[in-house]
Amino acid sequence: MKKSIFFIILTLIFQVIALSQSCLPEGINFSSQSEIDNFQLYYPNCTEIEGNVLISGFNITNLDGLNTVTVIGGSLKIAHNPPLGSLNGLESLTEIGEGLMIDTNDALNNIQALSNVTSIGGRIRISGNPLLLNISSLSNITSINGGLEITSNESLTSLVGLQNLTNIEGDLIISVNWELLSVTALNNLNSIDGDLVINSNIKLPSLSGIDNIDFNSITSLTIQFNNVLTTCNVESICSYISDPPGPVNIYGNYVDCWTPPDIANSCGFGISCLPYGNYYFFSQYDIDDFQSDYPTCSNVLGNVNISGWGLDNLNGLDCITSIGGNLKISSSNSLGSLIGLDNITSIGGDVTLSNLWNISNIVGFNNLETIGGSLTIRSNQTLTSLYGLENLNRIDGDLYISANHDLTSLVGINTLSVIGNSLSVLSNNSIISLTGVENIERINGNLWIADNTQLTSLNGLENIFTIGGNLQIESNYSLETIENLENLDSIGGNLDISQNFELQSLEGLENVDTIGGNLSIYGNYGLTTLSGLDSLKAIGGDLEIIESFDLNDLNALSNLRSIDGSLRIKYNMGLTSLSGLDSIDAASISNLYLKGNYLNYCNIQSICEYLANPSGEVVIESNSSGCNSQTEVEEACIASISEQELFEYTIFPNPADNEIYFLVTGNKQICQVNIYNILGQNVLFNENPNNKIDISGLKSGIYTIDLTINDFHSINKFIKK
Repeated sequence: MKKSIFFIILTLIFQVIALSQSCLPEGINFSSQSEIDNFQLYYPNCTEIEGNVLISGFNITNLDGLNTVTVIGGSLKIAHNPPLGSLNGLESLTEIGEGLMIDTNDALNNIQALSNVTSIGGRIRISGNPLLLNISSLSNITSINGGLEITSNESLTSLVGLQNLTNIEGDLIISVNWELLSVTALNNLNSIDGDLVINSNIKLPSLSGIDNIDFNSITSLTIQFNNVLTTCNVESICSYISDPPGPVNIYGNYVDCWTPPDIANSCGFGISCLPYGNYYFFSQYDIDDFQSDYPTCSNVLGNVNISGWGLDNLNGLDCITSIGGNLKISSSNSLGSLIGLDNITSIGGDVTLSNLWNISNIVGFNNLETIGGSLTIRSNQTLTSLYGLENLNRIDGDLYISANHDLTSLVGINTLSVIGNSLSVLSNNSIISLTGVENIERINGNLWIADNTQLTSLNGLENIFTIGGNLQIESNYSLETIENLENLDSIGGNLDISQNFELQSLEGLENVDTIGGNLSIYGNYGLTTLSGLDSLKAIGGDLEIIESFDLNDLNALSNLRSIDGSLRIKYNMGLTSLSGLDSIDAASISNLYLKGNYLNYCNIQSICEYLANPSGEVVIESNSSGCNSQTEVEEACIASISEQELFEYTIFPNPADNEIYFLVTGNKQICQVNIYNILGQNVLFNENPNNKIDISGLKSGIYTIDLTINDFHSINKFIKK
């Protein structure tokens, strides 16, 4: 009898094990109702899913097929299911090992099926469910090992269901819940260890309910655009504002919650500076009250944001001497000047002046000396000059000047000598020169001059000698010359000169011998010559010359030795010959495109050598006879070789120590030797070398040697030990 009972119990245990087992360690995605319905058929006895579960499909209406699932070891994401009205089918679920996301389910009105869940191991996000009425099914959750985000649930009226929650190890975000009337359900929450954000809950009148959060567990505080919020003087908020451990972002609420000083006053104390910021000025009252709201505050830490159609002046800010973060002044049609900022000498972050439709200059920044970030001056319709920045000598980030339609020059920043990154002058339709930046010698990032329709020259750039990134001169339809770049000798990135219709030459680039990236000359319809590129020896990327309809020749590129990319010569209607590209090392060409030109002479040495052993794609078509196909060019190359006086020569020894010798057949004379390093720089030149040359002064490495023998060039390589 005892043995029978034992075997019955053992059988029951095995049956339970068989009926309850873990599965799907890689997780599972459900994208249709049929996949939900057939889950138990395809995965019998699968009750504990080890991986992540994603439920997302346009025809999923119910989750009944998942009613045996008790545990999800990974995350559960239920998102973008338009007809799904409830989570019925998940009633057996008790544990989610990682996060829970319920996002953008248009018809979802309740999540009661989650009422048996007692543990969620990661972040909870309930967002974008416009019909969701409550979250009461979360009442078993006492802690969240991640953030909690309740956002954009337009029908949610309360947070009932979170009353047992005591701890969040992450952010608490309650945002854009338009019917939310109360957060009292959070009364037992005592720690969040992240940001606290209460944003755009337009019917929320009070913060009662978050009283017990330890203010030291809040890393930043944001309370904004809660239209009827009047009660903010709860203990956690008062404690945070009295001694902020992080940034404060409070604005756009109702009376007593409009600004940090308003809340502090209702808490029964005053404040001076916010040690981490931030400051928001959206009305003239905010400006005028600054010194009474923040007495003795002159060194402002954090960010300052000034914006509003009703602003008249900034006089109330004349006590400020420095700003530690960013300064943004934007979107005002009434602010006539920046006077009031006269005592500011430094700004640690970015400065943005944008959409100020009533200022004509920058007067007000007269004592500003340094900007730790970038300076952006954008879309100020009436701005005619940069006067007011006369003492600015350093910008550690970018200088970006764009879409200021009445700006005629850059005069006003004449003392600026350092731009830490890039200079961009874009879409300023009245600017005729760049006068004002004469003290800039080096640009570490990019120089971008584009879409300035009245710009005729680059006056002001005369002293720039180095550009670390790209040089882009684009779509300046009146630009006639770039001669003012005469001292530029180094471009670390791409050189792009395109769609400058009045530009006739590239004179001004004579000192540039190396371009680190691509060289692109495109759509300059009036360009007749590449004169200005005569010193160029090496390009670190593609060489493309496209749609320069009046371009007659490429002779200015005769010193170019390598390109390290594709060679594209396309749609240049006046170009008949590739002469000028002769000396390019064929091995440095990856692809070759010759198309849509009037070319009839293509059988130069570099092209012939490339076609003898192409390393990539070759497209030769729609040119004139002799260059109209790959076959035509190859035939011309063979014919030109037969016409040359044939000879052979040898370079020895290779590798060499101090001297190299030339053995030439047929009593031919070597007229000239040029040796280039791997950067394409000419490091040795010798005429009539008498069949040997001294290389003892060269460093060890690989060199290219160009021999001129009876007007014929031959290029080879050797190694200096």
